[in-house]
Amino acid sequence: MRQLISRDLRRHATTTVLFALMGGAIIAVLYAVLAMTENVALMAKLDAGALTPDMVPAFLVVTVVVILIFTIVFLLYMNAILVARRDREIGVYRLLGLSARRIGVSLIVQALIQGAAAIGVGLVLGVLLSKFFVMGLVRLMGLRIVSGLLWSPRAALELTALFLLVYLVLGAINALYVTASPLRRPLWRVGQDTTLAPLSGWRVVWAILGLLLLGGAYVRAYNLIPWTFRLDSGAAMAALWGGIILAGLIGTYLMFRTTLPVLMIALSRTRLRLSAGALLTVVDLRKRLRTNSQSLFLTTMLATLTMTVLGSGAMLYQFSQQTVRQSIAMDAVVSAHGQKSFMAGVKPAWVRGHVALETKLVAGELDSVNVDATTNDFTIYNVMAQSSYNAMRRRDATLPARAPLEDDQALMVVYGRALLQNTWMRQRDDWWVRLPRTKTRLSVVQTTSRYPLGADAYFDRALVVSNRTYAKLKAPLDVLHGYTLGSAQAVGRYLTSLDNQDTEDYVSFGKAALAGKTALRVSKTAQARAQLSRSAVNLRRPMVKVMNATFGLGLFIAVLTGFVFLLATASILLMKQLLVKTQTESDAVTLSQLGMPDAVLRRVLWQETLAVFALPLVFGTVNTGLVVRLIGIMLDDPGVGTVVLVIAVFAAVYLAFAALTVRLALAASARSR
Repeated sequence: MRQLISRDLRRHATTTVLFALMGGAIIAVLYAVLAMTENVALMAKLDAGALTPDMVPAFLVVTVVVILIFTIVFLLYMNAILVARRDREIGVYRLLGLSARRIGVSLIVQALIQGAAAIGVGLVLGVLLSKFFVMGLVRLMGLRIVSGLLWSPRAALELTALFLLVYLVLGAINALYVTASPLRRPLWRVGQDTTLAPLSGWRVVWAILGLLLLGGAYVRAYNLIPWTFRLDSGAAMAALWGGIILAGLIGTYLMFRTTLPVLMIALSRTRLRLSAGALLTVVDLRKRLRTNSQSLFLTTMLATLTMTVLGSGAMLYQFSQQTVRQSIAMDAVVSAHGQKSFMAGVKPAWVRGHVALETKLVAGELDSVNVDATTNDFTIYNVMAQSSYNAMRRRDATLPARAPLEDDQALMVVYGRALLQNTWMRQRDDWWVRLPRTKTRLSVVQTTSRYPLGADAYFDRALVVSNRTYAKLKAPLDVLHGYTLGSAQAVGRYLTSLDNQDTEDYVSFGKAALAGKTALRVSKTAQARAQLSRSAVNLRRPMVKVMNATFGLGLFIAVLTGFVFLLATASILLMKQLLVKTQTESDAVTLSQLGMPDAVLRRVLWQETLAVFALPLVFGTVNTGLVVRLIGIMLDDPGVGTVVLVIAVFAAVYLAFAALTVRLALAASARSR
């Protein structure tokens, strides 16, 4: 028994070590996160900057559970791939007289040895990485915490017990698999069947169907936002979204199963057949596509999920920084009602700068000159003179430039400009705003989502008009104040205490006010009629703290899960390609004996491997691009630079795994010869 186990471990040393390292890397991540949650002092410091108590440990525990579930499924799938590779070997053992029981026990012991190695590597690596995990989380959350290496005996024991059980189950599954390799199966039939069905008309039909389904899903996903807003029921929206997802899944699977293999057949009948190396690449790639269609589909979905999680996490973190800048332009932005409570504890030495922005509060209706019927889009507008807007722009260069406005023109400021322009707003041109109380009609010549002094200072929308139009506008004033404060600790403590207060402004806009029959009034208390509210005191530093803590934690979790998913997808492709290479090694030997140069065979191997790794990357990138575009519209275009970086890193890792696959395959070929 000992010799059998030792011989099997040596024979499969490459895949055994790789499998143990993959498991160890994931165990390291799990240990580092669990050790962080077990450190009460560290969690208390992290929770001090969080939005709610116990938010950080709760989200980290949920992350551990998700990674654990995924890891177990991943190990089961990888184990099935590896044990399938040993079909021929198990068949030989049975023919030589070894009992199924003896072989099964050896497989259980091998799985436990592999598990012990993975646990050992994972715990050591987890302890070494724990400090870097803490540093990364602290940096993303914008906190100042110092921590050393984390050693948690409880986390180590829990992971050891859990993964020993997991690997024991894997070994038991392998032992049961031995009974599925009876002597009644001919030895030459053992292993994966790589024969290919001939091309037929139905395969061409399925290939075209897959292309149409995937292409249609991409077109619909690209136009998802405007098409969604054209529907008038939740059921229709659910059907649209569900249909896109279903068509995309089926189309992607058919793409790998039929469309791309049919394309390989078409290429093999072109001038490529004149080159032995090119023809061999196309033929072998067709085999790999057909035999690995399920793995390619799975890795494409995982690649999409990984890049989407990482990309959206980075976008949300970037969005949080942008939101702070756009919501509160200065250290403190207060209304006339909030100024008294804000200035009550402010010392004159703290104030480094002060600006006042005068606006007038009016009700207005947005409509288009291209349509006779009104849209009934009535809401509240803070109207400011262009001279005031230009003065604010000299302080904040991110505000869009605006040429002098005519008396009947306006710049409109809205929330979510990108979302509006991708839905109902872009369906018409020549928008205008009618102010019923003063019978003023203004043509909207530009829209933006950037508010002077920040979006939190306004009720709903804003208008910038010419100085003459503003002077003629009869409406109540709504004066806003912005303050730049020093950085002393006393300032921070005061802002923290002030942030806990709940000071609100309310404006009622009943039917009479919207129709222009009565003037709007800002009050400190809520009214019974329909109303809009805003915070009367907006503070930038507490908002930065909350945003960094919340979205920094989210980005940290996205990076952790993305790393695990990335490792899993690349590992599946690596193992599957090594398995295919082992099963087709005899073909390569035959070609070499027939005179095919080794350089050509190596080039074919490189081309096949790069193509197999590139396919999930390409389709995953397209899928991620569509999802990220949707998220970008919802977040008012926070930028996709970080998403491009994520995809570049993902591609680099895939390229590294492809190179490793080729090196391992060539080394295995050299040993077999």
